[in-house]
Amino acid sequence: PVDDAFVSLAEVVATSTPMYVDTRDVVAGANYVYRVVAVYDGADGNDARVSVVIPLPGPRDLVADAASDSVMLRWIAPEGGGVTGYRVLRRRAQVDDAFVSLAEVVATSTPMYVDTRDVVSGAQYIYRVVAVYDGVDGGDARIAITTPSALVASVVHRRA
Repeated sequence: PVDDAFVSLAEVVATSTPMYVDTRDVVAGANYVYRVVAVYDGADGNDARVSVVIPLPGPRDLVADAASDSVMLRWIAPEGGGVTGYRVLRRRAQVDDAFVSLAEVVATSTPMYVDTRDVVSGAQYIYRVVAVYDGVDGGDARIAITTPSALVASVVHRRA
């Protein structure tokens, strides 16, 4: 339920593009309901309401290192704490339409994941790492990487 007891935040002068930016102690993950009221000659007119959820931050500095049969992902936890884990997803570029969930990783001081699930040599993958806060998805980080082609070598020993 929405509480109809709104707090007045500002009066905005009518212009061709009126706007207001709320920077007063907003909390990531919180839901805010804003009410905008048109004022005509000092009397309230019609109003509009909008609900906004402040996004929770995602992982930072996502790095990928690829081998022909695996991809290692490393990242830095979002600032502010509260992360309980991460969801790692992958899709193959130009092949898959949607991301596939690979793993749920518990939050640690050095978060990482090594993907060995059906990694194809020479393929390009796009990874998403989503921060999870007590079961609620936060922001994500994305990275694309191409695995190197596997080298196939044959060694033949011949007697002279």
